[in-house]
Amino acid sequence: MSKNDEEYKTRVKKIRDEMEKKGLDALYICNASDARYVSNYRLGGVVLLPVESDPILLVSDGKQPGTATMVYPLWTEECNIEIKQSTNFARETKEFFKELGVTSGNIGITDNKIPYLVYTQLQKELPDAKLEFASDLVAEIRLVKSEWELKFYRRACEIADASYETLCEVAKPGVKEYEVTAACEHTCKTLGAESYFGQWSMGPSTYITFRGDWPIDRRLKKGDMIACETNPRYEGYSGHFGRTIVLGKPTAEQEKLLNVLLEAQKEGIKMVVPGSKCLDVEKFMYDFIVNKGYDRKYITHQLSHDVDVPFLKARITFKPGMTWSIHPGAFVPGVGGGFINDLVLIRSDRSELFFKSPRELVQI
Repeated sequence: MSKNDEEYKTRVKKIRDEMEKKGLDALYICNASDARYVSNYRLGGVVLLPVESDPILLVSDGKQPGTATMVYPLWTEECNIEIKQSTNFARETKEFFKELGVTSGNIGITDNKIPYLVYTQLQKELPDAKLEFASDLVAEIRLVKSEWELKFYRRACEIADASYETLCEVAKPGVKEYEVTAACEHTCKTLGAESYFGQWSMGPSTYITFRGDWPIDRRLKKGDMIACETNPRYEGYSGHFGRTIVLGKPTAEQEKLLNVLLEAQKEGIKMVVPGSKCLDVEKFMYDFIVNKGYDRKYITHQLSHDVDVPFLKARITFKPGMTWSIHPGAFVPGVGGGFINDLVLIRSDRSELFFKSPRELVQI
């Protein structure tokens, strides 16, 4: 990702404003995606962010057993802040904060899953500091995207659309499952995706379930259903996409199920507006599917969530600039299953869909 100094300054200011509200003197940003958000360094590390002075990024120097150096010249050029290699992050943190006079202040830790050993090392090196978890502080700011970020989302979604075109071209009777997934991943990587994650469910309607990313060497057959969820990541932003296809003519029950999912999604998207709550949208889609005659036990996947930002959905009230994934799905024994997944951008007066691919059940 190319540098954008104004974008970086805006992010840091927003974080510092929240730090002051919470009475924090510094942040220990150890969540990898949060650290990248502040530093623009794609290999992770720990960002030390004082409320006033310039932050630094700590990365491994490769001297600890079982570690490797995390400094690569191409990516250090993109980094927004000073990089410092270290063997002992806790000791380096103490020395950095000591120079700033905040070793006895309130220090927030942005990951409540920090390893116990690391946490106790910080306690040992900073005995006078008050360490407290602030895992939502950066994440909540990241929920609202800037126009700078949205251009990367749009590119990620273009890549996902292209991957779906590949799926429709490659998926034919006689082709092996892993050949299909490999072709889709190849398309994503060729178009610039830095990483790729896919979840796939393929097979006859008699046994298809939501089984995740486990393609096997089984050859596809006429009548198979394929539910694909592809997630190419471009410059740190994910094109979270899902569609369902059938090899051959779908049964009446399969058409009915996928039409119910599509209607649930369409109505759910209408509810994704500023001021509405995530859980209300998800409950509506659950109830919509159940009221059409499908048991809740067949809804085996969450129906909506954010992408790239781990966050407690119960707290989410939608705001302009947020992106949200809406993807109802269900898998019914003897019928089949699938899902429809779209990434939605919430504007002040409307919701905008990123993907261009048709949402209806596709017959190959």
